[in-house]
Amino acid sequence: MKIDEYPMKSWSRLCKSRNENLYDLLKRNNVSIWHTRFKSEFDTLVTTQYCKCCGKVLDFKHMNGRWRAVLCDCVKDNKKQLTIEKLKCFLEETCAINIIKQINNAKTKKFKSKNQYWIDEGYSDLEASLMLTEYQKSCSAKSADLRRGTNEYSPASAVFWIKKGYSEVDTKNKVIENQKRGKYFFIKKYGEEKGIQKWQDRQIKWMNSMKKSSMVLGHSAIADDLFQQVAIYHPDIHYGKNEKEIKVNGKVYWLDCLLEEKKLVIEFYGDYWHGNPSIYNDTYEIKRGNKTFTVMETHEADRLRVDNIGSRGYQVKVVWENDYRKNKEAIIQECIAFLNGE
Repeated sequence: MKIDEYPMKSWSRLCKSRNENLYDLLKRNNVSIWHTRFKSEFDTLVTTQYCKCCGKVLDFKHMNGRWRAVLCDCVKDNKKQLTIEKLKCFLEETCAINIIKQINNAKTKKFKSKNQYWIDEGYSDLEASLMLTEYQKSCSAKSADLRRGTNEYSPASAVFWIKKGYSEVDTKNKVIENQKRGKYFFIKKYGEEKGIQKWQDRQIKWMNSMKKSSMVLGHSAIADDLFQQVAIYHPDIHYGKNEKEIKVNGKVYWLDCLLEEKKLVIEFYGDYWHGNPSIYNDTYEIKRGNKTFTVMETHEADRLRVDNIGSRGYQVKVVWENDYRKNKEAIIQECIAFLNGE
């Protein structure tokens, strides 16, 4: 076939009509095949004609002046978002992880709500964490819930009930009842044992629905970064949107990273949310929604959580965010050794 006589966009049709392999044709003519239809700084060449997940022959399309590999049916999910699983269709896993990491970093590096923004501004890791904390505080101070007049519409606020004519004592009871409505509502309606079970099932259903959305529940991007590196050596770990939960004494605990076979757990502690003792003193206050906890109270809650998880036969390793930022490779190797049972 004198392929030069035909426009490149017609090569696919010609190969099908003449029963010729399109991938071989492209390689013979030194034509590059990419993983996306648009040029970008994350471009990576595709060097296989078979899906690396299921072994099926890949399809190739000519779009926007270049050839690209088409996702195999085994990884399609009818969503436009590019994921590691999709890239693994025609790239090595380490390459796929690196591309997604670069894309995420490029998206968020200009966000003041990300630690990397402050590091790029010239701050040290520790200074960046402190600047991020101050920025989060300033954002919280601008919350609509704190503006005058807003709370009168919420039954979780005292103003709402006072405006309805309730006394101070009745208002306090109404607010407490509203805040505790979830668990106690089910206990009152179904009895203690059945009520707690129904409430827990409802909590799990709600948390799973959030995990299916674009929200990140209970874990951070930097934690995912660590576990993605560990997953290269232990691909059967559960983390991020695939994290597992366990029930202990009526409570549900979501585990940051779990190697189920060996009952090994890695907990990633964010410096602010868990009150890193190398940064904050015991009396420093951590805001969680409408509630405030001291670092000491947070440490006690974390200790109780680890003890409860351990009571079910799990071994727990804690990784601090600041330690990981300072020496990523060392922490990655520590986690791999922990999962290896060393």
